[in-house]
Amino acid sequence: ILFWLVFTMILSSHFLPCRVRGAQAESLPAALDAMAKKLMAEIGDSEKEGFLGGAAALLMPIGWPEPFGLVVIEAMACGTPSVVSRVGGNIGAIEEGRGACYFEAGNAPQLASRIVSLLTDDALLDRNVAEARKFVQEHYSWERSIAKYLTLLDGATCR
Repeated sequence: ILFWLVFTMILSSHFLPCRVRGAQAESLPAALDAMAKKLMAEIGDSEKEGFLGGAAALLMPIGWPEPFGLVVIEAMACGTPSVVSRVGGNIGAIEEGRGACYFEAGNAPQLASRIVSLLTDDALLDRNVAEARKFVQEHYSWERSIAKYLTLLDGATCR
């Protein structure tokens, strides 16, 4: 968790307003150093929306098969596009190009390419911001979740 929080905060508008460009890119090591000193604990639910919503992108470069990419869905619900490794629950939890993109776990050049493409192409970033929210509303809203549960329970019997 600490890893993705640090990267999310580095990309947040607090450190690098909207996009990584020119002199802003050079401030990345300083931002990382500042975050390492400031971030000592997880953020609470009350801070999560502003934190994730203020990020330019969420990076989730995990290499282990997490069962479900909840943090990715939370970020996307805030309109924050995500760059995630193609492992575990991330596969199927999101749809490529609908507010998120995949990279192969452990492939640092591919991860870097995805980040640079997303943050330097205004049209691509704007499209992914809009698609992130839309995708979550279509697939993870309370209404959609309840309908899925009811469908599952419809055929269930108690013993």
